[in-house]
Amino acid sequence: MAVIREVWGGYRSLGETFWLWGVLVGSIMVGFGGGLATMAAIQEFNSLWPIFVLLAITLPLNVWLMVGLWRCATNHPSGWAIVVKVLCVIGAPFWVYRCLQLFALASS
Repeated sequence: MAVIREVWGGYRSLGETFWLWGVLVGSIMVGFGGGLATMAAIQEFNSLWPIFVLLAITLPLNVWLMVGLWRCATNHPSGWAIVVKVLCVIGAPFWVYRCLQLFALASS
C-alpha cells in the first residue's frame, strides 16, 4: 500500500515509476484491454459490459499512473522529466481516444 501512496505523490524514482509502473504494468493492462476488445469483436457481443469492465480496471490505474508520473517528474527535474511530462500530455488524450474506439467497436 505504501508504494501506491509513494507513486501517487511522486516520491519514487523517475526511472522506477516510468519503467516498472508505466511500461511494465501499463503493457500488461494494454494486453488485458486488447484481449477484452478482441473477445468482444470475435463473439460479437451486443453489450458494453466488456468495455465497462476494462474501464473499471484501467481508469483508476491510468489516473494513478499519470498523476504519479507527472509528480515524480516535477520532484526529480531532469531532461528525462521533461520527456515524461510530454509523454503524459500525449498519453492522456490517446487513452481517451482508445476508450472511445472500444465503445464504437462494442456498439457496432
